Amino acid sequence: MKITFICGSLNPGQDGVGDYTHRLADQLVLDGHECQLMSINDVVDAEETTNGTQIIRFKQLLSTPEKSQQAQQLIAQWQPEWISLQFVCFSFHPKGFIHRLTPFIQHCVSPAKLHIMFHELWVGEQPSLPFKHKVMGGIQRQLMLKALKGWQASAMHTSNALYQFVLSHHGYTASILPLFGNIPINSENDPNVALSSDSKQRTLLFPFSQRHDWNVTETMERFRDLAHATGVQLKLIQAGQINSDSPHWSTIQEFCKTHEWECELLGPQSEQSISKLMHDADIGVSSAHIALAGKSGAVAAMQEHGLPVICTITDPISRRFKPDLNQMDELYSLFDDTTRLEHLFSAPKRSAPKARLSSVAKQLIERLSTSTT
Repeated sequence: MKITFICGSLNPGQDGVGDYTHRLADQLVLDGHECQLMSINDVVDAEETTNGTQIIRFKQLLSTPEKSQQAQQLIAQWQPEWISLQFVCFSFHPKGFIHRLTPFIQHCVSPAKLHIMFHELWVGEQPSLPFKHKVMGGIQRQLMLKALKGWQASAMHTSNALYQFVLSHHGYTASILPLFGNIPINSENDPNVALSSDSKQRTLLFPFSQRHDWNVTETMERFRDLAHATGVQLKLIQAGQINSDSPHWSTIQEFCKTHEWECELLGPQSEQSISKLMHDADIGVSSAHIALAGKSGAVAAMQEHGLPVICTITDPISRRFKPDLNQMDELYSLFDDTTRLEHLFSAPKRSAPKARLSSVAKQLIERLSTSTT
């Protein structure tokens, strides 16, 4: 199968969706398919061929008619069977307004079929968002629904049940395509699959940066109560970029000092180091809401490493959507009842590490192969 992937940026290591697209395409090529990668809001204009895959990067394509025409010609010359749009509205416009993206995609898709992977939708579903964000989200939603009506996509995916629900509410069917982790599993590490019953310390890993609106005090107080109830001491490890203006980690450090817990702020680490941290930890912590955990590459990486994950955002994410909290894959939430969380702290159990990339690539191809429109 021949697939052209379109995303905002393919700048390595600087754009999560771009990195995702690179890795997915590499796997598809290994599986015998052909891929063309194109970014249309990148930091540079560039073109290269890597392992037989054409990678074309355009800077501000949507505001330059000549570049739009050039991109459309390159796609037409390559003659893909599918155009796969890796969608994040803010990837294509600073405010997420896709009025220029809509006609560009419309001109690219014929005779190819269109596939859309919704990594994000519009903002504004969360009741606690400021009014200006809801207004902006309303414009994004209007533009997106107009685009979908014109594009007539033959297949759609998203990574989580909330986005699937929202799209369904507007009359569109999207299948779930799980994310794969953004940290490769280091096979040299030997994970502690079964924790010793006499251990009284639990290592909690906080990978990567945390959200600016993270409810850190509520999270730490909940962890304190669980530690006291189960008679364990906590060790907190942070890995990843720490924003200089974020107060979260000074709050956490002070909380750990008060309760005589160990706390290590490691900052940016190599992929190999983070993989080892995920192998060695007992529980992973995410600042995502459990219903949106599916869109987090960090959560996917921890799950691939066999690490149970607690999601710590508790604000409602939608007035209409009621998430199913009976989650699988060792995914927990501060919404969970105390008994379930106490059991996790008393006897955290790891599963064997297993990468998802190959199976995700196969799921994508199977969905595209069975499309009848």
